[in-house]
Amino acid sequence: MDSTKILQCPACGHTMRKVNIPEAGFTIDMCTNGCGGILFDNQELKTIFSKDEVIDKIIHYLENSDFNETNTDKVRVCPVCDTPMVKTGGASGVEIDCCNVCGAAFLDNGELKKLKQKS
Repeated sequence: MDSTKILQCPACGHTMRKVNIPEAGFTIDMCTNGCGGILFDNQELKTIFSKDEVIDKIIHYLENSDFNETNTDKVRVCPVCDTPMVKTGGASGVEIDCCNVCGAAFLDNGELKKLKQKS
């Protein structure tokens, strides 16, 4: 279920922008004015991997922008439920910050493209 509240990016603290993805049937939160990170609510990340056109649209939306670097070693706090997030998936070469309480997943800038290439 989409979060309706305005969220702060767990990586850089900037306000995230809600971007409607009609092909997927939901809205995602993107840090378009800060680091280029993407927050997926519960199960949204899993859902988009069955739809290449959705992944391509999200990647295209963030391309050709300059984003701030972030400290990927820092523990991130879920902007949906204020719970510390856990890094998972390091074996794929991409560490996803996941919330074990609400199921949100945060990808740093460029990580969605890397995940697509590996799948």
